Amino acid sequence: MDEQFTLRDVYLCAEGLELDLHNDYDFCALHYSVENRSVSLYWRKGDGEWVPGDGPREIELTYEGVERFEFHPRDAELPFTEDDCLFTVGYWTDEDCANGIYVASDPPDSKWLRAFEFQSRALVLILAKQAHVILNR
Repeated sequence: MDEQFTLRDVYLCAEGLELDLHNDYDFCALHYSVENRSVSLYWRKGDGEWVPGDGPREIELTYEGVERFEFHPRDAELPFTEDDCLFTVGYWTDEDCANGIYVASDPPDSKWLRAFEFQSRALVLILAKQAHVILNR
């Protein structure tokens, strides 16, 4: 998968910026288009005192040429306030050798899926041809 940005744990590196998707941004939406074979994930800048004022207001990650998309449900025992908080980003495989998400800057294998896990334990898995980012300032 050709991602035109870097994801490292909870950090998005794009356009010379390193953005903390865990502490500084709230996940607000996901859009899956069957027709376009695309998945878009959206974050909005939080309003906490610790959030830097110079970062973009909104972040959109769009995956195109989607070959596989999965959503694993949230833990029903956790409060809904945990749904908008990213826990980690990494890679996922169905192979027996891996247990959960493998956090790395590059996929160990081209068939591993990009994985976004949230505090609620909801999990978004994507395998696509390419991805790009839009930073709305």
